[in-house]
Amino acid sequence: LDAVCGGHLIVGSDNTVMMEDSKFQNVLGTTPSFYGGTPDGAVCVNGNDNVVSVRNTRFEDCVSFPGHGGAVSVQGDRNAVSFDGCTFENNQALGFFGGDIAMYNGANSALHVNGSAFR
Repeated sequence: LDAVCGGHLIVGSDNTVMMEDSKFQNVLGTTPSFYGGTPDGAVCVNGNDNVVSVRNTRFEDCVSFPGHGGAVSVQGDRNAVSFDGCTFENNQALGFFGGDIAMYNGANSALHVNGSAFR
């Protein structure tokens, strides 16, 4: 799947997202996003005041080129993002940073990771 800023899921502002028992595989972000930035991986949280909870989800072989966060990119203010029991395997950000998860350009945001594997 070739994608623009979030191959499968794009979260804007003021949202609550709960995802469970999902799989993101072979996502390739290669085109500059419609937000004017670089392409990001499978999930792109690109806004403010979001609560995103991800449980028992697998991110595998996701790539952003030349973006941030091969699997997950989070930017904006006051975002709360959590991963419980997730697996991140062989994800890459080619050009910038955050092969698995990139969190940047925001203030007062929180990232919580519990019981997850990074391979």
